[in-house]
Amino acid sequence: MMFNKNRLLLVMLASLMVLSSSACAKSGGGQEQSSEPVASSSASAQVEEPVSSENMSGDANPDEPTLKNFKTTDLDGNEVTQEIFSNADLTMINIWATYCNPCLGEMPDLGVLAEEYADQGVQIVGILMDVYDQNWNVVQSQVDLAKEIIQETGADYLHLMPSTDLIYAKLRYVQAVPETIFVDKEGNLVGEPHLGARTKDKWSEEIQKRLEMVHSEAGAG
Repeated sequence: MMFNKNRLLLVMLASLMVLSSSACAKSGGGQEQSSEPVASSSASAQVEEPVSSENMSGDANPDEPTLKNFKTTDLDGNEVTQEIFSNADLTMINIWATYCNPCLGEMPDLGVLAEEYADQGVQIVGILMDVYDQNWNVVQSQVDLAKEIIQETGADYLHLMPSTDLIYAKLRYVQAVPETIFVDKEGNLVGEPHLGARTKDKWSEEIQKRLEMVHSEAGAG
């Protein structure tokens, strides 16, 4: 596979340093929350520039992982691949961390949305960011904390570990959490990524919009 694991680890750790210094603006009066990245105080925490949607899910090198070709596990260690996307017309991928209050704040609504849209060809998948130490070892206490959060918030949809495949395919470009993307059955991105938390109603509107995009593309094909 044409990528270097150690380099990806450094990128991931740099990303987490930036994420941990990111400001997550809280809104009042039920307004939509947002998460705004701020510059890292560490000169070594340099994250690569985000790539376009085309590059992120493209097939430039079939040996390199993309959202169309990856392996990871869920929080219990069960293997998961891109085949999970075939279970729905649209998959909403929510990238989050245990320390991120806006992430945790929207998870109850995401749990409800996962149930409401289950029979409409839509599924929600989470990717947890903060589970590794600097030696690339899983910190089990972080995994356990994530499981507690999932149980308490009712966000009991599938949550994935940030494998090297997922880091290469997407996570190395994440500069703040929560970040949410949408993909179709084949792992193609649907629309642009969204940075920040949203209310249930706002997410419902966005899901409908992205679902229409998928159906429109299918009709055109």
